[in-house]
Amino acid sequence: NEQGDGGASAVLDLAVNQQIMITDSLSGKSVKASLSGAGSSTNITFTATVVTGNDLSSLESLVSGTGQEILSAWDLFIDGYTVSEDSPVYLSLPAESADDNSSFTIWHLADGEWVKYETPDLSFDGASVSFVAERFSGYAVPRAVQTEPCAGDFDEDGDVDGMDLYSLISTENEITTADFSSVFGKNDCL
Repeated sequence: NEQGDGGASAVLDLAVNQQIMITDSLSGKSVKASLSGAGSSTNITFTATVVTGNDLSSLESLVSGTGQEILSAWDLFIDGYTVSEDSPVYLSLPAESADDNSSFTIWHLADGEWVKYETPDLSFDGASVSFVAERFSGYAVPRAVQTEPCAGDFDEDGDVDGMDLYSLISTENEITTADFSSVFGKNDCL
């Protein structure tokens, strides 16, 4: 296990599994990475910095019209290790102000352009969003911001589910069944 400050590099020996946590001294946020051991001594250098400048502005413009806010964005660099499907890195990015993982998206900075990164293994522990990265460079975690409940979200929990269906059936509401069915099953309510 290694620790370092944001922007700092850490050198790891991959003879065994390694974990690293780098903390940005300004924000206090940390990114964590776990790498599988290669079985032999291999020195790698891992660097993590908070995304700023044009890359951050570009991401903000992409997500601003979608009702999302950026919880964290990091530029990651690794030397001496090729991140791929066969040798992925397990990343954990800070997401302290979120309630659950249903509203997260992961964005990847690939060749200077932000693109959504589809990851089936996304998890949230109440503080960090974790996923397997099979490519490297920048990663960001935006989440949907709910400004007001959508029609049909009677319990105002951010989704339209069975509890809301029960409320529709058992109480008098100002929504038609057709309008309710158009939002049933949504978990982002935007």
